[in-house]
Amino acid sequence: METTYRKVLEHIRMAFLQPISNRVHDSYFVYSIMRAIEAVYVPDK
Repeated sequence: METTYRKVLEHIRMAFLQPISNRVHDSYFVYSIMRAIEAVYVPDK
């Protein structure tokens, strides 16, 4: 039971923002912003 709890807890922690920098969350954030800009920006051809 303890290992299942620890696995679930780790997933919950990753779902919420943390007060310190986290490389994984930072990467997801930058990637999301990049995708949003690509969806809006249409270069002149």
